Amino acid sequence: MKLTDLSIKRPVTTFMVLCIILLFGFIAFFKLNIDLLPSFDLPMLMVMTHYTGASPSEVEDLITEPLEGVLATTNQVSSIDSISSEGTSMMMLSFAEGTDMDFAALDVREKVDLIKPLLPNGVVSPIIMKLNPNMMPIGHYSITLNARSLSETTDFVTSTLVPTLKRIPGVANIQVTGGVNRALRLVADIDRLSTYGLSLNQLNQLIRSEYRTLPGGVIEESNSKLNIHVQSSALTKEDLKHLVVSNQDGRPITLDELVEFEEVYAETSSYANVNGEPSILFSIQKESTANTVTVSEEVEKVLKQLQVDNPGLSVDVLFNQGVIINQSIKAIGSNALIGALLAVVILFCFLKDFRTTLIMAVSIPISVITTFVFIYFFHLTLNMISLGGIALGVGMLVDNAIVVIENIHRLKQQGLSPAEAAYKGTTEVAQAVTVSTLTTISVFLPVVFVQGISAQIFKELAFTVTFSLVASLGVSFTIVPLLASRLLSVESLEKKHLILNSLRHKYKQVLIWGLHTKKKVTVLVLLVLIMGGFALQGVGFTFFPSADQGIVYVTVNLPKGKTDTAVRLVCDEVLQRIKGIEDIETISLTMDKSSSRADIMLVLDPLQTRKLTDKDVTKAIMETTKNIPGAKISASTGGSLMSSGNNGITINILGEELEELEVLGDAIQGLSKSITGVMEVAFKESRSAPSVAIQVNQSEASQYGLSSAQVANAIQNAMRPISVMTLEDEEGPIEVELYSQTALGSGLTEIQNLTLSSLKGSRVPLSAVATYQREVGYHQIERSNQTHLLSLDVIIEGRTIGQVSKDLENVFEQLNIPEGYHVVLGGRVAQMKDSFSMLFMALGIAVLLVYMIMAAQFESFIQPLFIMMIVPIAFAGGILALFIGNVPVSMPALIGFIVLSGIVVNNGIVLLDFINKLRKEGKGVEEAIIEAGMTRVQPILMTTFTTVLGLLPMTLGIGQGAEIQLPLALTVTGGLLLSTVLTLVVIPVIYDQFVQ
Repeated sequence: MKLTDLSIKRPVTTFMVLCIILLFGFIAFFKLNIDLLPSFDLPMLMVMTHYTGASPSEVEDLITEPLEGVLATTNQVSSIDSISSEGTSMMMLSFAEGTDMDFAALDVREKVDLIKPLLPNGVVSPIIMKLNPNMMPIGHYSITLNARSLSETTDFVTSTLVPTLKRIPGVANIQVTGGVNRALRLVADIDRLSTYGLSLNQLNQLIRSEYRTLPGGVIEESNSKLNIHVQSSALTKEDLKHLVVSNQDGRPITLDELVEFEEVYAETSSYANVNGEPSILFSIQKESTANTVTVSEEVEKVLKQLQVDNPGLSVDVLFNQGVIINQSIKAIGSNALIGALLAVVILFCFLKDFRTTLIMAVSIPISVITTFVFIYFFHLTLNMISLGGIALGVGMLVDNAIVVIENIHRLKQQGLSPAEAAYKGTTEVAQAVTVSTLTTISVFLPVVFVQGISAQIFKELAFTVTFSLVASLGVSFTIVPLLASRLLSVESLEKKHLILNSLRHKYKQVLIWGLHTKKKVTVLVLLVLIMGGFALQGVGFTFFPSADQGIVYVTVNLPKGKTDTAVRLVCDEVLQRIKGIEDIETISLTMDKSSSRADIMLVLDPLQTRKLTDKDVTKAIMETTKNIPGAKISASTGGSLMSSGNNGITINILGEELEELEVLGDAIQGLSKSITGVMEVAFKESRSAPSVAIQVNQSEASQYGLSSAQVANAIQNAMRPISVMTLEDEEGPIEVELYSQTALGSGLTEIQNLTLSSLKGSRVPLSAVATYQREVGYHQIERSNQTHLLSLDVIIEGRTIGQVSKDLENVFEQLNIPEGYHVVLGGRVAQMKDSFSMLFMALGIAVLLVYMIMAAQFESFIQPLFIMMIVPIAFAGGILALFIGNVPVSMPALIGFIVLSGIVVNNGIVLLDFINKLRKEGKGVEEAIIEAGMTRVQPILMTTFTTVLGLLPMTLGIGQGAEIQLPLALTVTGGLLLSTVLTLVVIPVIYDQFVQ
């Protein structure tokens, strides 16, 4: 090979090229972005439409269904899901993989523009948004100002903190929860206003007109035009009190005669609580293209500076994804480093020679650093998957060097000079080494045919393993022969090794036994495969492993219509019970006052110091809060982006009539609770919500000159506060709000006693023109692909998603499902099925490609089949390892099986290739098999142990986020160990049987 010849003859040039590559590698490493998982796009769009005051059924009929009809014709759209709630229609459009979402958004916008003229008056123009995983907050914080009131803290957050943080590059949005605002309430008696011929709206306009800047026109002066505007002086509370709003018999009527002034500290639309104390929380969202770690670090710097500039300011970090990512990346990076050191140690144990070990080991750092260059130019990130690929390949990086060194040593024994031996030794095995590397790399080619999230995750691992192996191949053809020509001596590989010699002797006995008792070997192989099959039934399946990030989320849901006071009382009880659970560091609660739901986030103690895992805490919460009446409480681990949420399954019931869906849902709920491992089965959302329907008698109303719209407007004004303006005083801003006494009332009685102003000037009681009736309607109406949908959440514990889903499907078969109705498993079960089917296809293609490459190498259709027989044995080993580790089959495990199919054949290739060479030299079948086995047992064991020990830290699950890599490491380790042991016996036995 010219490349090898050049590297040996021109060592300085080779060294300089190596330095250049290493320099680029170090630069690339420090410029790479860091993230937890590879970035991936969701081919989804959301269409949001608001129609104030409309009921869920009206929103469905007037907005959702017309939009669904026109959007269903959008190119590449695969499904449409919608939720119609009070005043809002939310639609989720899913598109085929690979769809250009920019063009899809334009297409959807054109469709929406076509239907807009047909929508009712008052409908706000639909909003179209692209969904992105990066929309999730990257950090949650709480803030306090010592010796300052909550209102002063709120003012500081809105006026100083939020604007400062928004100036940080990469920060997209700051969401603030909790706090109080100073408010000046103007409480009016509507009956008293009417005696002066005023309504709330008119009073609002009168006040606002005194605080407006109005255009006055344009004048010319000295060949210049001057714009004139008229503005009033800044209003104060005293100015408001003396503001003239009407006249009675020539006497001016001031505002304080018509309304009561109340200065209050009103809570914002949301409420926050940290460790039992009212607080202010804020969360940070980053821009989709910004790096999580970089943004998090910049936010930390700015917050520290704010605390220096504002004595008394205290900011507590509740959750920082950047810190979690750094911890996870450092953990897997250190695991890879430990794995590399272990691989070097095992090499030294085999070789007992420092110089030979150094020559082989140099492949690892050079290949890894070179990989960083590829990662940078292919625009990848350093994440759990890409670094996992490096950690996976770190033990395999010396395989090529081992083969090359052994061949060079053999030629040196024959009397060749160091340079000649290095050149000829490398050239002789170049094809075999290249083919061996190609079989490993080829298993990643099917990624081209894989779609969805599994493809986007798999690709980064495929790229990094491929980059590192290609780099190691280059090192074995250049650096290794160069160093071998100068450092390798004949004595280096001839040192006595008592343990290895004893192992060779025992292996020879086992091999001879296997060749003469083929039936027993066959029975042994069948037993291994049967054990693997039984183990597969035991491990079960899940979509993606959950990493313990030290975060637990609790959701408290009360029946729709409950007041925020009722929700708080329940939350107080929940928090009191949660406080009794150990290993919880911080408890934060947030609540939107317009809903009947509260969200609690628990930050656990550091992983190294706590006794309980996040799943243990979740289970304890579910147990301790299960008997709180009227509340639906669910708990879930923080997990990862792909595994977050509760450990559960979604059941989707599809059909036309909502009542029939409820009947089916009740039946499924009852039957599913008896399934082993099912903790809870509950409807995803409250199916009904109380309401009051006011029916206007149009004939009666018309006698007073009132229309239905006027009655509705009067009720709205009476029940809702009107935001008037914002004043400034020495204490800061203060919101001015106009209320009717009815709005501050306590219930339906105030509405019944409401009086209306007719066009004729008379006062008409509401009861004279309208009647009311209490109703129970749907809180929201869900649809999927233009048919109604009802969903149930199944929370499971102690069993995998795959195991429980099978039992649920058996339950569905017991149901009498009417024609036109369907019950399907959705959520992560659907994701798992789609991703697994893609990966199984990739696995099949990978195995086929490996066979084709070996067929080309051996120029035989039959001999590669001898080696392929070891693949199912390796799979059985991987499954048994998962079973022993009590780890279910997941996406990383399936990727491990794909990788395994390319690794395990390498040992067989080395063994079979040498058998063929010995037979060509005229040796008998059994003699060739035994000699080849004895000769190749050392390199086979060396390559196996370097790979296994390289994966050992990952296999042990060491470090933050190790759960994500654990299934892959267990699969490869178990499969490689079992297949190596059996390769040394099974392949010779099959070969001998076939020849005879």
